[in-house]
Amino acid sequence: GLIWHYANRPSLHGDWSLGIYISATEEPIDFAPFGDQPVLAADHVTDLPCAFLADPVLINDDGEFLLFYEAWNRLTDEGDICLSSSPDGREWTYRGRVLDESCSLSYPTVFEHEGIWYMIPESRTLKEIRLYRAEEFPERWVFDRMLLEGSLYRDTNIIEYEDHWYLLTLPDFGRKLEIYHADSPLGPWLAHENNPVLSDDYDHLRGGGSIVYQSGRLIRFVQDIRPYYGNRLRAVEIKELTPTSYVQQPIRSEPILVGHDNWNTMGMHTLSCVQLEDGRWLAAVDGHGQIFDTKAASRFW
Repeated sequence: GLIWHYANRPSLHGDWSLGIYISATEEPIDFAPFGDQPVLAADHVTDLPCAFLADPVLINDDGEFLLFYEAWNRLTDEGDICLSSSPDGREWTYRGRVLDESCSLSYPTVFEHEGIWYMIPESRTLKEIRLYRAEEFPERWVFDRMLLEGSLYRDTNIIEYEDHWYLLTLPDFGRKLEIYHADSPLGPWLAHENNPVLSDDYDHLRGGGSIVYQSGRLIRFVQDIRPYYGNRLRAVEIKELTPTSYVQQPIRSEPILVGHDNWNTMGMHTLSCVQLEDGRWLAAVDGHGQIFDTKAASRFW
């Protein structure tokens, strides 16, 4: 009875779920819902008692859309990484939990390098950035190596740009942005000369999804956490990114995602998109309509 009660109590963190949006143009900025939303909610997950879904990352794998995301396990009170797939972005099939650790996992970043798929999830209680390798993509992942250690790293993104690899991450309590660079995603990683490259910019600091390379531009999605964590999403263009310099600039003054339906009125804070053959962008987004405990939610800032 006690276990059942613990596993079925209301989530302390809100009712986050996932939607699919599409851009109006070839610019990955102006998005609108792609059909009825949300497309995935907690009851979509069938192999663990799930409270909510968040932090999606969308992959186009030879015409099949793969969606990795955090699923909050009520029983362990931790996040696991789960997978769903779709032929068209509308109808999704649950493929199961693909990564479960002794710590809470969230914000997966998934990328390919030299024919091998890798994943960097946020390991919330470990002072590490951990790299996982797909032994059987997309469903079987194993720990490969530790990339960085020493802080509670938040919302890490990785990007290859002009012959360098870069990690953008928020150490400790997320009040500053740090960058690390390497010749390979496997490391070794070196600290940016100007770390922290940003601090205390609550509108444009924290990562809000995969970085996009589009027509020679790097576009970074960022969480606007005022007046509370996870309420809307903005976009910035990275104007300079080298081992010794970093400059970003807001693309426009207003947010690019603000919740407006009953499933996302309280917030949207992650976007991951892939470009379609017609040039438009299909995006996975998250959103939620309520917060049961604002103190619990604020812990994740």
